[in-house]
Amino acid sequence: ENLNPFHDLQDKHISTLQDIVEEMGLNTKQGVDSLLSTNQKDGNLVQQLMNRLDVSEDTAKKFLEDWRKAHKEAKRQKLRAKAKFKGMEAIWHCAVCGRGGHPQPICYVAPYISGYRATPL
Repeated sequence: ENLNPFHDLQDKHISTLQDIVEEMGLNTKQGVDSLLSTNQKDGNLVQQLMNRLDVSEDTAKKFLEDWRKAHKEAKRQKLRAKAKFKGMEAIWHCAVCGRGGHPQPICYVAPYISGYRATPL
């Protein structure tokens, strides 16, 4: 049931997006939230994705749209899990680099819950 919502996104696309976001200084919760909540920086993101991945504008825009949908699903999973796993804490991993294993995300471009453990008292 607890699937990585970023699984269907192409690895190359998402790792390139992570590189771009890091270069923009936005690989923080607030930074990625700003990219998710507004398309103000989409022009830059689309251009960067087109240049680095050698893809069309439509492909770059569709990828950003799918990335935002994956984030919405990750948020839904987190809220659903809060009720279901009371007394447990979520363990987060990054769908791009695999780092994680902690109660908080390390990378914010593609964080997902990989499991749960009892909350220490």
